[in-house]
Amino acid sequence: MPWMLPLAAAAWAGTAHFDGVPEGTVTSQLTEDGVILSDLDQRLPGSNPTMVAEDASGSLGGLAGFSPDNVLAFGGWAPGPGASFGRFGSLRIRSVDPADTATIEVFHLGNSGVQLTLEAWIGGRVVDSTSTVLAGWTVGHVQLHLQTEPFDFLRLVAGTTPDEAAFLALDDVHLELSVPPADSDTASGDSDTDTVQPAVDDVGDSDTDGVDSDRAARGADDTDAPVTDDTEVDVPDPYTPPSACGCDDRGAGPVGWWALLALLGAGARRRR
Repeated sequence: MPWMLPLAAAAWAGTAHFDGVPEGTVTSQLTEDGVILSDLDQRLPGSNPTMVAEDASGSLGGLAGFSPDNVLAFGGWAPGPGASFGRFGSLRIRSVDPADTATIEVFHLGNSGVQLTLEAWIGGRVVDSTSTVLAGWTVGHVQLHLQTEPFDFLRLVAGTTPDEAAFLALDDVHLELSVPPADSDTASGDSDTDTVQPAVDDVGDSDTDGVDSDRAARGADDTDAPVTDDTEVDVPDPYTPPSACGCDDRGAGPVGWWALLALLGAGARRRR
């Protein structure tokens, strides 16, 4: 059986379909599947902006991007399966968990070249955005998609001036975190897995079998020889390196042997 690479899954994902509440449900903030919509501005001074669940199955059924039965309308609704397209200025969208990707289905009617922009905000400023132009006197559909770094919130904005507005309805507001946060140990270079690095000799070649080629050439009886390359080695305090005492790797150097012979000779003369 041929091997296959698994498809990458989102670390978190949530979608507001607006189908879980009855048509005509009015709210100033809506939360569904971890997606939160709030702070609607219809750009009608003195009004009380409201979001409404609207059955649009008769008007939008069969169109790409529509999931029956409800959409999110603004300011009012039409009983029954007919859609309404209320006045829209701006809306804040956020999630209960971090997200870096957004997809929104927009249905519109009666707009004459109004720009609709989806902005990603981090730390009080816009860090990324995408936009489209709404136009036409028949029902139209556009999809806004934005992928960026994890954002604080999104802002959907109609027009380029504070008094502009569009007439639209929303469906399937989808947010997700496409890239999971890096593990703290991995990000810092720490790993619980012990990795044995291949030995590298003085000429810079790497022994893939993990054996020091120079040491192998010297033979097995050289295993106690001091390290002579540039590798740092932690040496216990009581130990004195051979270079300081003139000793070989067995602890006796030239000075030690001559002293031992002299003592043996003196003892022999005393016995005579």
